[in-house]
Amino acid sequence: MQSVQQSVKSLPAAILFDWDNTLVDTWPLIHGGISAVFEKRGLIPWTLDMVKERCHESAREAFPKLFPDDWQAAMDDYYGYVHEYHLKDLALLPYAVELLQALANHGVPMGIVSNKNKALLVKEVAHIGLANYFSVVVGSADTFADKPSPEPLHLALRHLHMKATRDVWFVGDSPVDWAAARAAGVYEVRFGRDCFAKQSSYRNVVTDVDANMLMVRDLNTLYNVVFSAV
Repeated sequence: MQSVQQSVKSLPAAILFDWDNTLVDTWPLIHGGISAVFEKRGLIPWTLDMVKERCHESAREAFPKLFPDDWQAAMDDYYGYVHEYHLKDLALLPYAVELLQALANHGVPMGIVSNKNKALLVKEVAHIGLANYFSVVVGSADTFADKPSPEPLHLALRHLHMKATRDVWFVGDSPVDWAAARAAGVYEVRFGRDCFAKQSSYRNVVTDVDANMLMVRDLNTLYNVVFSAV
């Protein structure tokens, strides 16, 4: 397998990031919101691991499948919880600021492409102090379809006045992110421990599969990969 350090020859033309659990840790919030919906309906809540495994689509696409007879009320209950708690425990993932600052210093355009409700997303980005790093923020319902559709990525690139090429990277922790990157024609960067096979020893914290994608364990590793070309 070719090493990433050998395959990365120059800085990306632009980097687009997912938001939840790529730059910020929001699994506890998502778990809390889903639990509140289940408990209100007398259902046994999912565990955190079950939420991590099952919750990747946007709420507007997931809730009609989860609660076909009650989806609008269920989604309202979910967002009621999220609106109350989403800023209280918002936490950046380690090395997020260092990575974003270094990219800004090198003039790499950046954006966020998320399946999160746009109003919540904008509030969170501003609250945690990252708004100045991003030239575009795309949220759920900004396009006809959310990720895994490529449309949100294409919209972000139009705002950046750029075309979808392999020089544009999209970093995300979820299968819907990876599918969106492939469909859009940008470079697929799989982020987080869960993107590695469970049987992996995690010795290889970065891999390059036939130069078609990157897999990175954390933002410090991504920093080292991006700036290996500098």
